[in-house]
Amino acid sequence: MMKPIITAAGAALIAITMTPVTASASAPGYVTTHLNVRAGPGTQFPAVAVFPPGARVNVIGCTRGFRWCDVSARGIRGWVSAAYLEVNHRNRRARAPAIAAHIGLPIITFQIGSYWDSHYRAHSWYSQRTRYGGPRVRSERRQEQVAPTWEHRRGDGRRSSR
Repeated sequence: MMKPIITAAGAALIAITMTPVTASASAPGYVTTHLNVRAGPGTQFPAVAVFPPGARVNVIGCTRGFRWCDVSARGIRGWVSAAYLEVNHRNRRARAPAIAAHIGLPIITFQIGSYWDSHYRAHSWYSQRTRYGGPRVRSERRQEQVAPTWEHRRGDGRRSSR
């Protein structure tokens, strides 16, 4: 009679430990200054929005070293410098880089292609993602392949008679 109870408990334990970590595992955070929300983890990425001081955000995860964190708030998703982000720890707010590992903030990676596809298709700079290190955006239209034409030019810039 004991065997079914152990099996059910074991199955429940396995189900809990195998549940993937998702955005629901995010931690509440707070912005400490007027803070640019960027389209990637670095100042080279375009700004998506600016959060005001005290804005509450959901911290999805941070890059290794806890320098940049992926956050969301009020329908905005993007990356902020962790230096200007606080998270709750022991009923107090603490700077994210100092406490992130202790509270278990996930270490995440950034893939510009999938991230921008999911969050920034409507932005004017979406098609320029190669400028930021991402893959080229393919047009929905099929473009006609044209064989390259070659011109021979002399040193003075004029065409040669070849």
